[in-house]
Amino acid sequence: IYATNRTGLAVRDLGVTGPYRGVFFNNVDQSSFSGDSISYVGEYGMNLTSSDTITISKCQFNSNQTGLYLDGYTITVTKSIASSNTQRGFEVSGGNHTVDSNTLSSNGLSAIYMNGVDRTTVSGNTVTSSGNGIELLSGADTNTITGNTCQSNTNHGFLVGSSNENTFSGNTVTSNAYGMSFSGGCNGNTLTSNTVSSNTNYGIQLNAGSGNSVIRNVIKSNLLQGIHLLGASIDNVFI
Repeated sequence: IYATNRTGLAVRDLGVTGPYRGVFFNNVDQSSFSGDSISYVGEYGMNLTSSDTITISKCQFNSNQTGLYLDGYTITVTKSIASSNTQRGFEVSGGNHTVDSNTLSSNGLSAIYMNGVDRTTVSGNTVTSSGNGIELLSGADTNTITGNTCQSNTNHGFLVGSSNENTFSGNTVTSNAYGMSFSGGCNGNTLTSNTVSSNTNYGIQLNAGSGNSVIRNVIKSNLLQGIHLLGASIDNVFI
């Protein structure tokens, strides 16, 4: 399904199986998807490029290369499922999105991959048994990451690189290889009221970042360090 330069489209209860590309929207605004299922697609199950004000609700993205790709502004993804995608469940660029109350499992590289995204809220998602749980990379700044569960992921629960002034609160990060990792000069991030436990390496790692605040978190039963500081990590606050 392909659409470009359109407004006001509604896609309901669609099933797509097996093509190289599933749904591709370019410069499509004020549109919605509900109850759609996209599987066994060679590239992106759903690709929304330069598109604004889109709602995706109760959709399923299973066994694709990447389930869902977002590049635009003000896109909401809620109550959807992404599982067994060989690369990523959701790949998010642009900004001002909401990714809420989704279930992501068994995605190869990562469940939620945020690349250069800003002013986005990621909340109430359950992320399990993927490569990395939630990634923020390459200038993913001023985002709010709250109330998510990242459990039993092969590598990191959270992997954050070169991203600044994000807020991580009320997340549960447990039984991953690594809990929460910040590297590549992450500055001004706030971690508060998270539970980081039973990870097989460290709980929280800060590598070469400054001005980060780690406040009132529960960090327990991690096999190695609870908090691991590397490189030029300066002016960070731990309470």
